[in-house]
Amino acid sequence: MSTIDRLQDRFDDFQEEYKLLRKKLHSLRLERRIETDVAVKLRLDVQIEETTQALETIEQDLDRLESQINEVMKPTDSQSPSVNLDQLHGALLKLGYWEQQRSFKRVIKDHPVGAFLIQGTSPAYGQRWLLNRLALEMSRNQEAKVVKVDLGRVSSRSDIPALWRELARRVDLKQQRTPTEIVEKVHLWWQTQNVMIVFNNVHATIEDNLRDLITDFWAVLANRISETATQGNGFKLLMFLLDDKGSVNSWNLTFARQYDSTWRPIIPFGLPNLTEFSSEVLVSWIEQQGDVLPRPLTDDAETMVETLLANTDNGVPEPVLCEICDLCGCNWYDQEDKWLRL
Repeated sequence: MSTIDRLQDRFDDFQEEYKLLRKKLHSLRLERRIETDVAVKLRLDVQIEETTQALETIEQDLDRLESQINEVMKPTDSQSPSVNLDQLHGALLKLGYWEQQRSFKRVIKDHPVGAFLIQGTSPAYGQRWLLNRLALEMSRNQEAKVVKVDLGRVSSRSDIPALWRELARRVDLKQQRTPTEIVEKVHLWWQTQNVMIVFNNVHATIEDNLRDLITDFWAVLANRISETATQGNGFKLLMFLLDDKGSVNSWNLTFARQYDSTWRPIIPFGLPNLTEFSSEVLVSWIEQQGDVLPRPLTDDAETMVETLLANTDNGVPEPVLCEICDLCGCNWYDQEDKWLRL
């Protein structure tokens, strides 16, 4: 039997004895209250005092054993505390990216269709993580049809026909098809389910290709959806453009920066640039997630955040997520397939 098992057995035994003595003390006090014989009252007083002292002794034993159990279970320097992975995932989904999430939620609340540019100066700013986080907002209660295209692979810098061929295959059109036919196929999907279209590495194509994609595919599709959205099927159709270099901002393309009544779904919405997590954001998050995170993270949030920032190039998001996972006893990269499905 392990040390922790032996300590737990002793703790359970003392706890049972403690309960019995509590019942005995309660009975003695009731009996003392209704007794009229003086001699019997004196005898009961002695028994009450002895039982009270026995309870105090057992309380001390329980406190001592509880401390020993906690000491044995406390992780060593080479052993990180572990947490429930689903709870940790839920907590991490609440860390930062608040401006981007607020803008996204405002758009999808009012419109069945929308396109979003997610941009940062390197992939370490968590473009994919944010994409998956936003996708959960849309399809939390129902599955979505997903189309993914890597513009860094299909585009040879100037070959827009290659992009149309790739996109046609992705929507199950086997032969070379026109943008109009691709639009009709996606529109057909949308009538029965949520649809998400993800273009990765948009920085790897050229400005003209992205302009053609937005003009000849997205604008036509968004107009088609808007025309039939009055049917009220409740499904969403979203397009995400992931820029891992932060270069698309400098292109001569139109992206909406603020959501208001003048915005139209044919115009992609440029979400705020992804930046480092500030110390304020991290401290606030740690304090809010105290029920999920292990004590080494929460006992001194300010000191922990200083360490996090020092180890993550001053708060670059993905290294922060990796570091938090390490501190919680799991490996970020082991969870990628589960947490980053898009």
